[in-house]
Amino acid sequence: MSQRDGEGTRDRIEMAVRELPGITPTQLCEALDLGWGTVNHHLNVLEKVQERVHTRKAGRHRRIYADSLLVEDTAWLAQLQDDVCAALLSCLRSAPEMRLAALADAANVSQKVARRHLSILAGQGVVTSRGQFQRHYCIASGVGRLRKLLPQIRMSEQGE
Repeated sequence: MSQRDGEGTRDRIEMAVRELPGITPTQLCEALDLGWGTVNHHLNVLEKVQERVHTRKAGRHRRIYADSLLVEDTAWLAQLQDDVCAALLSCLRSAPEMRLAALADAANVSQKVARRHLSILAGQGVVTSRGQFQRHYCIASGVGRLRKLLPQIRMSEQGE
């Protein structure tokens, strides 16, 4: 019979959450080779009893963050986990100001999808736009800390 190590498992989960803020329970299962029930049980203990992590619903996903992150940072991180948002930001890093059509083309998404994601990013204060008829988008000033919060984001090193 194998011995259970609940605190050791919770420590592993917390370490993974600190390294990958915004990770989902499914991603935790895969990363730590743990079962769904095990991960969810320990997440409940970590969140509700020990208050070492907190979760945030982002679309249809439940994202997990270390207790030390600010709430406004978790809002950004939830959006940055999305492939389309990451692609749009990567495009804006290479060309500091772009129109919607050019952004959509560069990110390989429709203008409708790009507009929706840019609207979400603007609501989080990550991007800004200007212009009444032809909107130009750029990364908001003061968001250089995004790289510190999410080092694995697919942004090029250029343009910072």
